Amino acid sequence: MRVVQIGQWIRAIWLVSLSVMVMRMTLTVRAFTLVDADTLFAAHTKSFYRVTNGFAFYLKSTNGNKLAGFWTEAEQPVLDTYERTINAPQLVMFTNLFRCFLAANGTTWEHNPNNDDIMWMLIALTRGHMLTGDPEFIIVAQTKFHHFYGRAASNTLRGGLWWKLEIRLKNPRMNGTGSIAAFLLGKSTGEVGHFTIATNLFLRECTILFDQKTGRVCDSIHENGRVARFALRYNQGTFVGAANFLGYTNEARLAALYIKNSLTKNQPEKT
Repeated sequence: MRVVQIGQWIRAIWLVSLSVMVMRMTLTVRAFTLVDADTLFAAHTKSFYRVTNGFAFYLKSTNGNKLAGFWTEAEQPVLDTYERTINAPQLVMFTNLFRCFLAANGTTWEHNPNNDDIMWMLIALTRGHMLTGDPEFIIVAQTKFHHFYGRAASNTLRGGLWWKLEIRLKNPRMNGTGSIAAFLLGKSTGEVGHFTIATNLFLRECTILFDQKTGRVCDSIHENGRVARFALRYNQGTFVGAANFLGYTNEARLAALYIKNSLTKNQPEKT
């Protein structure tokens, strides 16, 4: 019996020691650094960024020469990197990307039925103006915002913006990006009307789609008034961005915590 008990104690001590080792390994996992950010941007640029005759573009994949899609081009990691590093060549990259974007998509962008795609490019152009002072960026952004805001805006369902031309619903991925674009335009131009639009779009989302107790942002409300109550990271993210810009920090925190606690546990993104 004593031998068995000694064996059990040894096993228990071994398990405790192993647990401590695992905990120490977990606690000492290295956090991401600025060097990691530089490495990621350099790798992304090498793999996807191309320049031809002064026009720059991102590839859709490394397996061919097809350009990235509209909203993918609008997502601008080059601006994120410049804000962090203040490296002038990155602004040249952005300007060249903008030239190619206009050449590839024309000057009206009417062919794209996805209103949130438009807002992403307007966000990129406004940020580009704020960083460079180039008036061309803000002129295009301002003109396109008024045009596509008019295309998407509706008084039904207590206001807000339609997501797509052919799909009659309103969601945070459209109204969140619309709010962010309006806020940045207001900050860039000083026009108070943009701040009013940004605030109204956000507060409407708070009233109709945001759960003040849990931080969940419902996916959408359809033309018939039906609310789709599942949550997506895309929607949560644009809500957090708009809330943070407008100073609704409690709402931003709740929505961000909902992402952390409910949407980051190996759950596949719904489409």
